[in-house]
Amino acid sequence: MRRSGEYDAFGPWTDVVRTCEELPRLYGQAGIDPAEYRLVLKVPRDIERRNATPDMNLYDFLLAVEHDGLTVLQRQEALGGDTYTRVRIPSQQITALSDSVNLLDGQLEIHTYGGSTTIGYNATDPLPMQRLVRLLRRMYLPAAAHPPGRAGSLAPVDLGGRDLNLVGACQKVLRSAPQMRLVTAAQQQRTVPVGGWARRIVHRLRPSVLHASIVLADEREIALLHRRDRTGRGKADAHSVACTFLPRHRITDVHVQPHEKYRHIEVITVITGGSAISFPVRAGETAEALLGLCAGDC
Repeated sequence: MRRSGEYDAFGPWTDVVRTCEELPRLYGQAGIDPAEYRLVLKVPRDIERRNATPDMNLYDFLLAVEHDGLTVLQRQEALGGDTYTRVRIPSQQITALSDSVNLLDGQLEIHTYGGSTTIGYNATDPLPMQRLVRLLRRMYLPAAAHPPGRAGSLAPVDLGGRDLNLVGACQKVLRSAPQMRLVTAAQQQRTVPVGGWARRIVHRLRPSVLHASIVLADEREIALLHRRDRTGRGKADAHSVACTFLPRHRITDVHVQPHEKYRHIEVITVITGGSAISFPVRAGETAEALLGLCAGDC
């Protein structure tokens, strides 16, 4: 069997590309020289190693971070062989980032004034994608008016002794952005359905929950720690962790309305340019805190 360097090095993890020789074959003529970029990542196809062959193009994405933006090359299957699309995302166009991991299923959503780009990746090693998120945040955030202090204390975070992976994610954000403060932390709660007795009986047999969440903020940014699916059936989404970052100067509007399925839950929709990002939260203090932040009351 004919072999190739790309095939020999292929694995499920996202790799940092440091030289032109390490570029996937499909993107070799795209004009990307890793030496001229702050970070270049290659994201593999979602296939098992035993199903890969040397003739395949084995990487779905090439991500190249410049000093003021991100270039995304994405593999596309075609009748005459694989090709790729190319999108450049200037940092001033980024309106929100959401990075989520559910076991090995990673997903990065980059929201812009023109829409959104989703990058799926294997979370065997999430550190390269976390590095990418940190770089993008540094590019689009305005300069801090006050120097950062020490990392915020986790002592006030009370999620009822559960959801320790959310608390761990909170700690990581505070280490990377020590100027942030805890705004609110909401424990998981069972939902109460809207509707008559039939729906209540079904809900009792198959109860659902509003998952726990944590809100952090500073003068420049709001960070929400939550599950990928914010409501769900019991432990169905208990292993996922999502971090959504909202640059406050990019928020153009915010709406709030009652949840259509559950009582005592409000849905806050944040408008950031061309994207509308919705967060179901517990009515009362949690909803008021997040609504106040998005409306500009820090």
